[in-house]
Amino acid sequence: MGILFFTIAAFIFIGILCALNIPSFILKSNTPHWITQIPIAHRGMHDQERPENSLGAFKMAIDHGYAIELDVHLSADEEVIIYHDEEMDRLTNLQGKIRSYPAHVLTQTTLGTSQEK
Repeated sequence: MGILFFTIAAFIFIGILCALNIPSFILKSNTPHWITQIPIAHRGMHDQERPENSLGAFKMAIDHGYAIELDVHLSADEEVIIYHDEEMDRLTNLQGKIRSYPAHVLTQTTLGTSQEK
């Protein structure tokens, strides 16, 4: 589990560097092209029809050639869950931390006003 979080943290750090438009000379010359040249869709390419972190938002980003930034958390039963916030309140009808729900509850919860889960 430690390597997963280290990898995710590294991608987030690189994403922040790119978002802040840090000069490319700070990044090593062997940095992959997609990190510095391809737009990154934060939580997917979301809009009114496709809520953030939904499969629809990720598919739209992929269809437009964007890289995707996402956040991961663990459910109560230690399954990996993709969701931006630590708590479910903002986009779902659930209250409280992701960590307090088992994966089968989280994966059946709709996002925003859409039917996406």
